Amino acid sequence: MELAQFDWTLYWFMFPVALCVATTATFSGIAGSAIFAPIFLIVFPMIGPEYQFPSVAAAIGVALLTATFGLSSGVVGYHRRRLIDFRSAIPFILVSIPIGILGAIMLVILKDYQELLRVSYAMLMLVLAVILFGRGRFGANLSLSANNGESEFLRDIREIIERDGTVY
Repeated sequence: MELAQFDWTLYWFMFPVALCVATTATFSGIAGSAIFAPIFLIVFPMIGPEYQFPSVAAAIGVALLTATFGLSSGVVGYHRRRLIDFRSAIPFILVSIPIGILGAIMLVILKDYQELLRVSYAMLMLVLAVILFGRGRFGANLSLSANNGESEFLRDIREIIERDGTVY
């Protein structure tokens, strides 16, 4: 596609959508790419063929690139306030980086199965939603141990002290 033929007004609606996604992601503490990816993979093709990305990899790449700017801003802000719990972040990093690399490799290998990748992504997001929403209801039942009713999670509570001295 040549730049001269690109209709800049085609995506006018994405500015308010992106503001809503960024606000939701910021207030809920999730990555914006978790919201942008379904928009790009599922909603855009439903709107029309002119909105569809050429591949699943392109849609996910744009979602991740878009979210990178918001996440970078959040990381800088939280780091300045000394609110990052690095000990909690390391297990997530150790799992997410290899899975991200594996996912990128699978996108290249399975490039002929774009619809399968879309459906797989949608199913994984539904499973994740059930896990996240179920955690609040079921977590309370699992947290008590046989040690005089003491919560197992209380043994691993860490304090984070903000730059202004507030203790979390």
